[in-house]
Amino acid sequence: MKHIFTLLIIFALALGSGLAQDSFSSSSEATLITNVSVYPNPSHTGDFSVKFLINSPQDRLQIKVYNLIGREVYSNQAKASQGQFKTSFSLQSLPKGFYMLEVTIGDKRITRRLAFS
Repeated sequence: MKHIFTLLIIFALALGSGLAQDSFSSSSEATLITNVSVYPNPSHTGDFSVKFLINSPQDRLQIKVYNLIGREVYSNQAKASQGQFKTSFSLQSLPKGFYMLEVTIGDKRITRRLAFS
């Protein structure tokens, strides 16, 4: 949670300076998870889809969404088979704003910014 909170602070500062990017990644994620896309982003309805390619067999993956103060607002687990993965989720019940999507498979983690406008 400490890393997520730090990431969210950095993201919030980048937003204020106009330097925010759609993704934060590390070189270690590239071998396991590739071709990540989140759409529509921004979403006017609060409905999002995420898809990516899992490059080696895994047991489970976890998808979480956090608000910008670090509170988890959505969580889901799924089977992480090798190949294309796609899922959809809704943030319609939440206030419009920015959120952080986190996908975790094993010890690999990717994050993406979500905009609900």
